[in-house]
Amino acid sequence: MEDRTERGHKLGTLAVIDASARQCLATRIAPAIPASAVVRRPECLLLTRGVPKFIHSGNGSEFVARAVCQ
Repeated sequence: MEDRTERGHKLGTLAVIDASARQCLATRIAPAIPASAVVRRPECLLLTRGVPKFIHSGNGSEFVARAVCQ
């Protein structure tokens, strides 16, 4: 997701959501969210919550980066 501040600066939002439990597991809001951050956040959750059956992601540039696709 993307939003802008009152001054027009871009803010990206990364939200990791468990759709079946209807819980937000993690969020990150920053001017830019690199692919490495998109990979690190779920890796931490895998250690505590286990491997999900399905993963659905957005189609932003940070999600199609080589770091995410590997």
